[in-house]
Amino acid sequence: MRPVPDEDRTRGLMAGLLLGDALGEADTDGSGLLHGTCLGQLACFTLEGMIRASVRQSHRGICSPAGVVWRAYQRWAAVQGIPARGLEAQGGGEVFRPDGWLWQIAPLSRRRGSAPATVAALQGGRMGTTAEPVHASAGHHALTRTLPVAIFATALGDPGGLARELAALTHGAQEAWEAAALGTELVARALREPTVEQTLAGFEAPGGGKAGTAGAALAAGCMAARAHPRPDQLLAALEAAREVEGAATFAGALLGAQHGRRALPQHILRRLEIGWVADQLARDALVEQATSPSGSEYRAATDPDWWDRYPGY
Repeated sequence: MRPVPDEDRTRGLMAGLLLGDALGEADTDGSGLLHGTCLGQLACFTLEGMIRASVRQSHRGICSPAGVVWRAYQRWAAVQGIPARGLEAQGGGEVFRPDGWLWQIAPLSRRRGSAPATVAALQGGRMGTTAEPVHASAGHHALTRTLPVAIFATALGDPGGLARELAALTHGAQEAWEAAALGTELVARALREPTVEQTLAGFEAPGGGKAGTAGAALAAGCMAARAHPRPDQLLAALEAAREVEGAATFAGALLGAQHGRRALPQHILRRLEIGWVADQLARDALVEQATSPSGSEYRAATDPDWWDRYPGY
C-alpha cells in the first residue's frame, strides 16, 4: 500500500477550498445555500481528472495527467453548455458526451460566475503548454483550481511541476504557472506539517502582482493564513483575504489541509452547494492511492459503485 495523506486533512483541503470560494463572494449570515463560483466546480473537475489519470497510469503504465485533466475541463464545458472545439460532432461522428458521475450533478451545470481564460482555451480547442501558451492570462484560476493536485503529492513526487502544467493548459503567463506550482507545494506541505508556521517556513510571497492574478491571490492568501493560523480563526482568515480575488480560496485550501475537515465550521460546511461532491472526490482520491485500481476486495466491500463513476479506466 502506498503512503497516502491523512483523510481528515485531505477532506479539509477540498472543504476549505470551497469555503474560501463561497465566502469570498458572500458573508456567513443567513441559512441558504452557499453557491460559490465556477472555480469550485473546476476544482472538482481537476480532482476527478487526477483520479482518472492515476487509474490510467496504474493500468497502462503511461499517462499524461495534463491531458486527462484537460479532458475533465471539456466535460465541465459540456455540462455547462459552453460551445467548445472538440465537443461538437465532426465528420458525421457523435457529439461529445461526458461520462463518469459529475455530469449528473445538477449544481455543476449551473452558471456560477465566469472563467474567461479557461473558456477561451476550451473554445480554441488547444491545450496550452509552457512551451506553447494559449494566451497571456495571469488570472487566479491558474492557482486556485489547480490546488487539488496536492492530494497526489506523495504519488507524484513533484506536485509543483504538474501544477505548472495544469496552469499552462489555459493561462499563458509564467507568473501564473509559478504561483500555481508554489501554491500547490505549500498546500501539499500543509497536508503533512503540524503547524501553519512550519508549512510557510521560508516562504516569501512574490512581490507585486495585479489584482485578480494568481500571484496576488497567493501572496494575500498566505498573509491571511499567517495572521490567523489557529483552527478557530479560519473565518477571520477568509474575511481578511476577501479583498483580493482568489486569496480566500487559497487560504481556505491551505488552512483546511492544515487543520482538517473536523476543525472547520460545520454549520457552514453544510450550506455548501457542492460540498458533498468535493468531499466524495477527496475520499475517492484517497481510495485510489491506497488500493489497487483493478477492483480490489476493499473497493468491492466499501464502495461497489466506484467503477460506475469512472467507466473505461
